[in-house]
Amino acid sequence: MFGHPRSGLDALLHRPKPTQWQLFIASPCKFLARLLYDLQQQRHTRNRRSRGTKVICISNTHNNQPEVPYGDILIHAGDLTQGGTLDEMSTAFSWLRTFPHPSKVIIAGNHDVCLESEERAKLEWKGITYLQDSATEVSLPGGSSQWVYGSAWTPTPGAWAFQYARHEDPWTDCLDMRCNILVTHMPPRFRLDVAGYGDDNLLRELWRTRPRLYFFGHVHAGYGRELVVYDRFQALYEKICRGPSGWIGGVKAVFDLIKMSARFIGFRACSRGESGTVLVNAAIVGGLKDTERREPVIEYL
Repeated sequence: MFGHPRSGLDALLHRPKPTQWQLFIASPCKFLARLLYDLQQQRHTRNRRSRGTKVICISNTHNNQPEVPYGDILIHAGDLTQGGTLDEMSTAFSWLRTFPHPSKVIIAGNHDVCLESEERAKLEWKGITYLQDSATEVSLPGGSSQWVYGSAWTPTPGAWAFQYARHEDPWTDCLDMRCNILVTHMPPRFRLDVAGYGDDNLLRELWRTRPRLYFFGHVHAGYGRELVVYDRFQALYEKICRGPSGWIGGVKAVFDLIKMSARFIGFRACSRGESGTVLVNAAIVGGLKDTERREPVIEYL
């Protein structure tokens, strides 16, 4: 890894997804709750918006330079580089500047070490907006604008950049309520994070701020899209995920699963005008040993 030993964090983030059978054996209640949740997501997807401000998101490119479609805003959610050197970042910035997107917003990832050092001042920033625990107002064609908030923090283990100890909380009451677009490198817990690796405090901030779009990466195997609707079904799902694993998972989990099932049967699709957040893990690299290359994600405001 360009001079960095493969850490326990890297091994965790790059591990293959468990099989469906392994998930069921590990915790039947959690497996069935996830099954209901995935089916609910398919229903919500039918109402997916395809007009408005076009936002393109990528993350975890790690020195790769994928084809990127045009949009009103281009967002990179961190890990532009692999080793975090100034030369790697300069190359990544040169690549980003080739795109005609009116607004280009980036945050760092844990691999982007030079963005945490004084070397950051040596980069050519023209046309690129960098966010770290900060927000910016992005102007759009037609005179409108959108607020974007970004933060790079991820938890240890690892000896990389922008990291905090697992028992620390850099998130509570820190996200900007003005922002329709949220960008963090770390995923919130249980959201496209592979078996709950994401941050629970960040999940609570999501419930508090409720942005329209939320982009992140970090966990390569979590690539994909979800719609969070802030309802009882969502709360029950997260409650089961936080609970004990095992063959039964506790009597309460069984009752919560029954309640989830009842709400699934009485489902009413979230309309375009209702409150909800589109979550996207936009990790470009993935697969065992990061041999896969995924497509940039297109979303609309």
